[in-house]
Amino acid sequence: MIASGNLNNGVLLAAKLATVQNAWVGLDPTGALSVPNGGNGIHANALAAGATIGAGGDFGRVVVSGNLGVGIALRSAPRGIANVWVGLTVPDGSAAAPNGDGGISVESPDCVVGRGGAENRVVVSGNNRSGISVSGVNFTVLNALVGLSADGMAPVRNVDFGISLSEQAANATIGAATDLSASSSAGRVLVGGNGLPLLELTPIPGAISDAGSYAAYSAYDDDRIATSLALSDDDADCDFDNSEYAGVGCVVPPTLYSATGTLGSGIVARAPGLNVHGAWIGVGTDGETAVPNIGAGIWLLATAIGATVRDAVISGNLYDGLFVEAPFFSIFGSGALLNLMLLIIGDTRR
Repeated sequence: MIASGNLNNGVLLAAKLATVQNAWVGLDPTGALSVPNGGNGIHANALAAGATIGAGGDFGRVVVSGNLGVGIALRSAPRGIANVWVGLTVPDGSAAAPNGDGGISVESPDCVVGRGGAENRVVVSGNNRSGISVSGVNFTVLNALVGLSADGMAPVRNVDFGISLSEQAANATIGAATDLSASSSAGRVLVGGNGLPLLELTPIPGAISDAGSYAAYSAYDDDRIATSLALSDDDADCDFDNSEYAGVGCVVPPTLYSATGTLGSGIVARAPGLNVHGAWIGVGTDGETAVPNIGAGIWLLATAIGATVRDAVISGNLYDGLFVEAPFFSIFGSGALLNLMLLIIGDTRR
């Protein structure tokens, strides 16, 4: 099934126990080009409890890419989400076809994304805004790649955070029990390659000089990041915070303007009770290849009280490996933190 080019959502689920398999949502028949739906790719509303999206094997895969809204919007808890690509092209999942408002948006409590087994892996990469945004309690993600290509060896960046947990997303679990070896990966979540790098802003050729419209150019990796992404400065302070990257440009004097800092981390948490278990942050599926997040590997804000990181590898990220502002943080059995920086603030138990 191909569901593309519709004025609103590609697929609207509004009844219990619906099933979506073997579908491309937002792509052309080749799977290489976007044909956007005007709303979300797949929208499961509050009546669609128990939906199944995707199944193991090539003929069960669901690809949701290139839509103007969110790739998959979950307003009710699904029965299962497996073998889904969100934000990538077909056939090999190595290139981005961004969903405009993020990859997966979770508002319902008790949602589970992913299922064990290589044939069931979920890949959420290449999207504008965050890969997975969560505001429902008791969220779980396992066996997923976020910000990486489908083979897990190269970055296909989500523009903002890989996984973003709001103040309402208490008691989230990222990953499942596993050891640190590359062969033990049934429930592992890999989060790498997310965020925008240090930006240098230069005038858009042909722009009206007194409007001062600017385009963002990557100072980190021009080969992998498009240079046509426009920024807008919503509050006119020209600091380009994480909510300000879509639009016509910042109004500044028509001279070179540089924005320092980075946008986006692998995981950002604002709610208590996060459990990160067996995740790899900043490395590929071989456990050796660096696929860095541009910001911190994991950023725990002050409200993310009581977070636990267990049996994780956090390596190669371009800012802090762990940036912990929250009290009562615990870390157990994790691998080497080989990042450019490591900053931990607050009451910490190791």
